[in-house]
This record gives sequence, C-alpha cells and structure tokens, in this order.
Amino acid sequence: MRVKHLCGALALLIIVDSFHGARCQNQPKLALDSTKPFVYVKFDHSGPRSPQRSDEPSQGLWLRLVNNSALPIFMRFHSSIDDPQMTILEDVVTPQIRRIPKTGFVDYGPMPHGYATAADVTSVLTLKPGENVLFSVPVNHVAPGWFLQVAFQFDVPPVEHGAAQPVCYAAFDWDDIPEKSRWAPSQHSSWHKVDAGPFSILAPSGWEFHQLQGIDSYVGEFVGDGVVLNFDFGRYSNPLDEAKKPAYAVVHESIGGSDAKIVSPKKPGHGVTGIYFPKVSGSNKLCLYGQNLTSTQQELVLKIFETIRFGPAVPPIFVPPLPPPAKNVQ
Repeated sequence: MRVKHLCGALALLIIVDSFHGARCQNQPKLALDSTKPFVYVKFDHSGPRSPQRSDEPSQGLWLRLVNNSALPIFMRFHSSIDDPQMTILEDVVTPQIRRIPKTGFVDYGPMPHGYATAADVTSVLTLKPGENVLFSVPVNHVAPGWFLQVAFQFDVPPVEHGAAQPVCYAAFDWDDIPEKSRWAPSQHSSWHKVDAGPFSILAPSGWEFHQLQGIDSYVGEFVGDGVVLNFDFGRYSNPLDEAKKPAYAVVHESIGGSDAKIVSPKKPGHGVTGIYFPKVSGSNKLCLYGQNLTSTQQELVLKIFETIRFGPAVPPIFVPPLPPPAKNVQ
C-alpha cells in the first residue's frame, strides 16, 4: 500500500499550517492513524462486474479510498451507466518496472487506460476526515506491470491570487491484492463486448451482432468463428424444454445476476446448445442458442454464455425498429 504525491511533504505541512492558523501552537498532525498513510487505497473484494467499456473484462476489483488525514479531501467521480450503486473514481493506470521471475514472464496483455478524463463537466465527491468510499475498477487496472492511482486534493480555503492547491495521488498495486483474489490472464482478457441493446456478451475478436425481423419479440444473432447464436428476447422465448436428460447436460445457475438454465448435448454436433433466462425484466425472457455445434464450438459458446450481462430495465415488450433498407444507388 503506497501513496505517491506530486505535492510533497513541505507543501502538505504548509496546507495544514494555513488551515489551523494561530489556533494551533503544537506540531500539526496530518494522519489520524500514524501507522498508515494519510490517504490510501485498500482492497475490499473482487467479483463479477458489468463492463463500462467494450474492451473491459467482466471481473472487477472493489476498493476503498480512505481519508486518514485531519483534513477533508475531494476527488472526481461518476456513476455506472447500468448500476447506479457503483461508484467510479477517475483512476490513472501507470506502468512500473518489476523483476522478471525465474519461472518466466507472464503476458497480462496490453496495459488498459484508466477512468481519468479531461472532461470539464464532472461530479466531485468530498470525504471528511476518517471517511472512505467504495469504488470499482476492472480487474485488469492492476497487474504485475502496472498499478492504479487515484487523484485527490485537500479541501482547504483557496489561496491568494487564485493559485491551485497541489494534486496528490493514492496508489494501489499488485502486492496490495490478496493472492487468492489476483486475476490470471486468459482468453477472456482479449475478448470484446458485443452489445445487443437489453443485453450483451463478451466474445473473441471478429464476432458481430445482427438484428433480425421479429413478430412479437426482439430477435437477432451473434456470429463469429463459424458459429451462429440466435436469440429471442420477449414474453414467449423458447424455454428449451426439448433438451432433456440423459441426452443433454442441464445446468441451473445465476449469470449476470439472473437465474438461467444452460443445456448442451452430451454428443457434440447433435442438438441445441443454449441458455434460457425465465425472468429478465418484467415479463421478458431470453433464449440464446446454437445448433449442431462441434465440441470446440460448444466449449467456446458455453464460455460466452457466462459473460452475458443485462442492461437497464426495458419495457415489457422491447422490439427496436430495424434500420431502414439501403437505398439503391443508380
């Protein structure tokens, strides 16, 4: 657990001294708990997380920014698009030099961009002394080769001539994550988000979404790697009741926060490999399936099913209009 500061110790003492003024004759105390940094980031937990960008993994870290100082601090933040309860602080992902272990170098993929932005319009969160805030980042914002930093400033009276107060950074790196909660690179780290509107999947590069013409529901397909996955989103989606044991493996589990039934033929190439959500939003259901998949395709599709995530609530019948037909060019 480290704290990197652009401001420096001297500037901090000046801030504290100006804040207390003549009321305090003793040496100013910056940290409430002298055994810890005056502002730091600590691990809370890890788990599934709704991606906020198309290139993000579906796993995340939940961290706490703790104000251990005698002064209030403030930082920039915003809320998740599809989860208002998720706080996102504007972090900066920074490379660092580490020794390559004797066992060899593990490729964690390209270093991602943090959530820091140059936008002028943003929300500001203030933490009083002793307070903390829970926030979330994609799991790959921290790896052996890079760490994240959260910018903050002390909330003190402005100085003369409009000079800005120093900006500080609280850092969080790989060693701050419990070993059992550290992520390992996999093929999912390079998958991208394919959005269908009310729900999305993660899939390998090259996969595409196509909307199809529906009658009383929203229908479409995901296509890639020689596989076609059709879906039906609405009140009358196929519950996949024809897929039964012992010819099929039938598994019930929770995916993306919703109960689901997954079916796959025990003999690949013969039958339907699909997933059915009996209740998504309101009276809507979802069925996503592929037909007669090879063993390799079936393995891939079952992994894709695990990445399904649902967006905000949708109307009881969600049937987006098809795009207008292309005009003939004479």
